[in-house]
Amino acid sequence: MTIVSEAFVYPVLALVLLTFTVLFTMGLGRVKNIGKNGVHIKKFRLMEGKHELPIHLQQMDRNFSNLLEVPILFYVWSVMVMVMQLSAADLIYLAWGYVVLRFIHTFIHISYNNVTHRFCIYVLSCLLLLWMWVRLLFAL
Repeated sequence: MTIVSEAFVYPVLALVLLTFTVLFTMGLGRVKNIGKNGVHIKKFRLMEGKHELPIHLQQMDRNFSNLLEVPILFYVWSVMVMVMQLSAADLIYLAWGYVVLRFIHTFIHISYNNVTHRFCIYVLSCLLLLWMWVRLLFAL
């Protein structure tokens, strides 16, 4: 792996770490709440029990889904940049910018959950990701 390619591994690993952190926190929260307030483990056979969990766990569940939806385009972009061995400094800044926006989105989503704030960050991250793809096309 070249030094350039290696630089792109770090933002990818940061986003993967965020995804696993939300996953395990949500999973532990579910385990702790099964049996409480009438939430029975059998209700998770088809996942209908997740709607009976405390709101913070429902927020985490939705955020986890968010971390598996649009970010897949970031992962593909990152692999393409590494495979093509592109070395423009702006690409690494774009990658880190996207990851920072995803961290902010997660923080908002699983804490105070202001929809307007969350939506603005989400739109910014999507626009940045779109620009990343446009930038990649210009590198071809």
